[in-house]
Amino acid sequence: MLETLEVSEIGCEAAVCGGDITFEGVSAVIERGVVWSTEDNPTISGSKTSDGSGTGSFTSTLSNLQPDTEYFVRAYATNEAGTAYGNIRSFKTLERSTGDNPNP
Repeated sequence: MLETLEVSEIGCEAAVCGGDITFEGVSAVIERGVVWSTEDNPTISGSKTSDGSGTGSFTSTLSNLQPDTEYFVRAYATNEAGTAYGNIRSFKTLERSTGDNPNP
C-alpha cells in the first residue's frame, strides 16, 4: 500500500510532500520519493525526489517550482517488479509578492 501525504509548507517556489509505504509487494522497495508535474499523472520520467528505500513514512521537499502554478504530485515506490504510484494530490504555489527577491 502506498499513500501520498498532504502537501504542506507551500511557498512560491517550494512545497513539502511525502508518502507512506505500508507494504512492499513481492520484493523490497529500492527507491522511493515524490514525483510532480504541471500535468496530471506525473511519473518518474519527470521531476522527482529520491528519499531512500524501504517501507514507512518519508518527507520530500519539492523545489524549483514556479509561482502561482498548479502542480500534481504523488508518491512513488520502485522495486524489482517496477514502479507503483500513490494517489494524486494537487496544489497551487503562492504568487510572488512585489517585494519578493526573484533570486533568493
